[in-house]
Amino acid sequence: LIERVNMAPVGIPGTQMGLFHVRSIDVASSYFGIYELEQEVSIVGIDRKDMLLKRILIMVAPYPLNVIERELLGLVSSVVIENDSTTALFDKGEEEEVRKKIEKEFKAYVLRKTH
Repeated sequence: LIERVNMAPVGIPGTQMGLFHVRSIDVASSYFGIYELEQEVSIVGIDRKDMLLKRILIMVAPYPLNVIERELLGLVSSVVIENDSTTALFDKGEEEEVRKKIEKEFKAYVLRKTH
């Protein structure tokens, strides 16, 4: 993850969160988690501007991934920045609210794929 952060900014503009994501042969299974920092830290956002980071979204996955796994992880990434409402949910929302949103999106994905 540290190598990934050094390659490109991870901060999401207009928020206090960053999406740290990586695929690696060293990862056994996919994982997504949200962590609150006790203290804000300064990072660079994807807009190349300084920002304060308070919440970390971590997404790790093995490499290579099959198509479905890749699509599901991509879905989570896109939902984070889908619109102002979902971005605010991931930035400030409670764990249960975020989990319900991800479940809703996964269910919609499965329905699209099976119909």
